[in-house]
Formats: sequence, structure tokens, C-alpha cells
Amino acid sequence: GGLRKNAYLRMAEITRRHVSQNGMTTEKIDVDLEKALAGDPEHNLLLQDYDHLVIRPIPDLLFGVNAEIAGEVRFPGVYPIRKGETLSSLIERAGGYTDEAYLRGAVFTRESAKVVQRRRLDEMIRQIEESMLSSAQEQINASLDAEGAKTEQAALETQKILLSRLRAAEITGRVVVQLAALEEFRGSKYDIELEDGDRLTVPQTPGVVHVVGEVFNPTSLMYDEDGTVSYYLSRVGGMTKEADKKQVSVIKADGTVISMEQGNRGKLLFWDSKHNSWFFGGFMSHRMEPGDTVVVPRKIDKYLRLRLTKDITQIIFQIAVAAGVVFAI
Repeated sequence: GGLRKNAYLRMAEITRRHVSQNGMTTEKIDVDLEKALAGDPEHNLLLQDYDHLVIRPIPDLLFGVNAEIAGEVRFPGVYPIRKGETLSSLIERAGGYTDEAYLRGAVFTRESAKVVQRRRLDEMIRQIEESMLSSAQEQINASLDAEGAKTEQAALETQKILLSRLRAAEITGRVVVQLAALEEFRGSKYDIELEDGDRLTVPQTPGVVHVVGEVFNPTSLMYDEDGTVSYYLSRVGGMTKEADKKQVSVIKADGTVISMEQGNRGKLLFWDSKHNSWFFGGFMSHRMEPGDTVVVPRKIDKYLRLRLTKDITQIIFQIAVAAGVVFAI
């Protein structure tokens, strides 16, 4: 049927097998296909029985390899990419950012990252199930009374429900990138090399801050440039008695997280690396940005305060964090 358009004509390889009564030996023969097709007898060799001809593709020639850019750029769309092309090149080809672009809220997803995240999640689920099934019956049998056995059974049911939610969790393949003006972003550590299926979405500035979880009025509030975690919690009526006040966290618009467990709980000063400045009052005085989400988790019932249940809950929350989820209000 002839050669394909991407066939490499300068070098092909023939593997020739010589069979005798003593066994088989192989010989590698390099041929120039251009000269062979022109009839050069040195390269247009007569093929023999058992010969194997390999015609390679042109090196670094990519077909059907694309990346998508959407949102607040001048020319959003799907772009064919070349080997070694970076994220800044894609943004530049799309005409750069519009005036409405909110760089801190950019979402970058990658198919290969999605596969890895899914595999790791499946492995976590398998390990949790093995641990749960091996210990559940022992805990129930070891209970001293019917009430204790009932409590352990309830804990087991809670774990099963959490595992079902864990299986249903959507894996997005999000990779955290922090965009900046093109001149500053080009060549930075976030200016990564593109892969097939990569997608960058640059949103508009949202103008709101979300507060979700165990508060009296989970909702979205208008952004206030001086608003802190404490300010937004007070605007929704504060935390309920079911709130786990030691586990409050902030999901930043770029997918990163700030929490009380990062060493700021109980301190008088809080260092904000984004603004390169100190804030008085610790974590609760962290200044919020548009698109940020304050998350107030629920305390696990004191009778169901089992290690496994808490671990599953934390994994579900971490998946939401890694995906940069803006929770349904």
C-alpha cells in the first residue's frame, strides 16, 4: 500500500534471519529508503524469507495532539501543540488574557494526572475496605454489652456510607498552577510542558466568597477586600455546635489550602505568603480573596469517633480540595 506521509525515508531497518542446521543467526541491515525507492541497488535489496522490515515514523512528529484553553483569553479554543511547547506559549497563542481574567482562579487539568489520582484513590479504597472488613466483626464481638455492639454496628454502617461516597467522587485531574502576567509567568516553575488533552480555564473575577459546612447560613457573600475568615464566618451567623472548630480551612481559588493544622492555631500572628505580610489574630485573621471558600467540617459523633471513619472523611475532603471544588450552595 505504499508509505504513509509520516514515514522516515532516510533510514529503515531489515532484520535478516539465517537458518541452518546449526540454528539461526540474525543480521541487522540499515537501508536508505529514498535511495531504495530511486532504484539504487545498494539499498533496494532483494528481500529473503524470514526478513523483517521496519519503517519508522519521522521523529518528534505529532498528529492529533491538542490542548484546550477556555475562559478569559482573547481566542479560546483547541490548539494543536508541538513537542516541548509550554503553558505560556498556549496562552500567548490564544492572544493573552482579557481584562476580566482572574488569574488566581485558573483551573488546569491533565489527563495523565487524572489517571494517577484515580489509581491512588482506588488503592486507598481497597486498603480501607480490607482494614474495615478485617476489624469490624472483631470490634462487634469484643463489645461488652448490647449497647456497645450496637454502637460499633452503627460505626460500621457510617463507614460503608462514606466509602460509597468515596467511590463516587469525581476525579478531575487538576494540577495546581499559579498564573501571572505573561512576562512574569514565562519560564517560571508553573510554566509546564504541555501534554495531549491538557485544559486551562481562566475564569472571570467571581466577586464572591463562599462559606460552607457547619455554619448557620451556608451561602456566598460579596467579596470585601478587608474581609477575613472571622469576618465571613460572622456574616453567616457563626459556626454551629456541630462544627469541628479545630479543622476549619480555606480552599483558595487556585486549589491550594490554608488550615488551622498548618501550625497557626493559637498563634497571635499569621504569615500570609500570598501577600507577604503578617496578620494579627492567627488563622481567623487570614484575608480572603475572590473565589475562596471557607470550609467548616462537622464533628464526628463522639460515639462514632473511630480512626477509620475519620480517615475516610478526611480523604473525601482532600479529594474536594485537590479538585478545587466550589461546593454547591
